[in-house]
Amino acid sequence: MIILTALIVVLWVKRHNREVIFWAGWAVIPLVPVLQIIPMVTIMNDRYLYLPIIGLAPLTVIIIGRVARNKIWLVISLLLLMSYQTYTRAKLWTAGPDLWLDAISHYPDNGSLYSSLGSFYQKLGQLDDSYKAYQKALDLLPDDLDIRRQYGVLLLQMGKHKEALIELQRVYDAGVRYELLISNLGYAYMDVGDTLTGMKYHKAVLSSNPRHANSIYGMAMGFEKLGDMNRAAVFWQQFLDVTPSDNPWRDEAKKRLEMAIMKRR
Repeated sequence: MIILTALIVVLWVKRHNREVIFWAGWAVIPLVPVLQIIPMVTIMNDRYLYLPIIGLAPLTVIIIGRVARNKIWLVISLLLLMSYQTYTRAKLWTAGPDLWLDAISHYPDNGSLYSSLGSFYQKLGQLDDSYKAYQKALDLLPDDLDIRRQYGVLLLQMGKHKEALIELQRVYDAGVRYELLISNLGYAYMDVGDTLTGMKYHKAVLSSNPRHANSIYGMAMGFEKLGDMNRAAVFWQQFLDVTPSDNPWRDEAKKRLEMAIMKRR
């Protein structure tokens, strides 16, 4: 709003200068829809400034050139100030969580930000930090099924099998039918000792997508637990057939396939 107000003032003062009018208009028009004068769900994003900055840059040069003429100290001060602002903002665009933490500091009641932070930590393997972030997200958005789905997967990774089953079953019962959700629900049942129910969910996934590697792996594990090494071997081989060479679970599948073949002899 400060930038918009300043631009409006410049437009009024320099309303007879076509060059200033052109660049100020270029800056103002793309800004108006994203200033949340009428509140929107989304938060402020740097990308909203990509188009306006094309007008702001020459406008800034024009203003500095006229205001700071013969005042080199003022030009240097402005350049240092803008350089510092650029540096501090660029620091947020690193591989760490700083960007999400900065956004949360401005929008502490935005549950989607906490969910994104949780997902970020989850990918890094920082499961405890991810757990805290997802819990905060659900405090703010308790009915968001996608956040509950992601939270359920995290609980599986953390070995909190009963809690994971509750969360994933809740999402499933609400009518969500993503293949990966159903497959993860199958793993949750198997992790709490209900192998047959878990395999039922894996079969449901494979009935619509026979090449779903996650559920093929689950079926192989299920038959292993049931002691049916012939069928386990079939699914281990199928997993190897449908997955690329860089799949991180292939080595484990090869070991289990060899073991299944040895035990069925």
